[in-house]
Amino acid sequence: MVENKPLERFKCEEYEIIEIYDTIIRVIVPKLDNSKLEKRHLIAPREGTYTYDIGTLGLDKMDIDEVIEDGGIFFGPITKAVNEQLVYLSEGQKPPNAVGVNQIVLHSETARSPYKKLTKLIKSRQGEILEERLDYNSAIAAYEKFGKLEDAKRLRQKILDQKRVDQTVVHGDYVDDRDTIVKDSVINRSNIGTGGDDRFARLEKLTEMKEKGHIEDDEFKQMKKEILGK
Repeated sequence: MVENKPLERFKCEEYEIIEIYDTIIRVIVPKLDNSKLEKRHLIAPREGTYTYDIGTLGLDKMDIDEVIEDGGIFFGPITKAVNEQLVYLSEGQKPPNAVGVNQIVLHSETARSPYKKLTKLIKSRQGEILEERLDYNSAIAAYEKFGKLEDAKRLRQKILDQKRVDQTVVHGDYVDDRDTIVKDSVINRSNIGTGGDDRFARLEKLTEMKEKGHIEDDEFKQMKKEILGK
């Protein structure tokens, strides 16, 4: 998957860079000096580039809201509130801590967390991407998950319409052409004689059907034998 130019690019609090493309996002952790590494959370991702498909991206968060005492030598302990957030990005819409999942955790103050921006992106694009890939069931699930019920309804109707169209395709030894079902390998033998001219007409019709893809090779051979009386 090659997407050259990001649609959006922003930095996280602990120096990660997030690039948003049409169907993927990249989380880039640059090489950092020791002074910056010391400020990062213990579970922060290591140096490297992490790529996620928006169509299957899993996103979750954990809020850390607490009050702590920071000991002071001269003025005694200082009480302060902590409002932080851990953001989990995972492959395949898996929950946090799932085994075998390409998962990273981004840590930041809640106010500077990328969670809202990434959630907005998934809500906007995940169902559309899955629909573009013709993964209709997953697209419907994504639409419903994010409250896009009209899109889910529209796609269900599209699936029903497609099934109706598929009924016009040859099935076994008949063709369902909506209003007309012509049995016995499409040619109703009761209306055709057994003379040479009739046999030639039937062979011509049979060949035309094969060329149009209405019947398979095996059916063509079997029906030809029947017409020729072999």
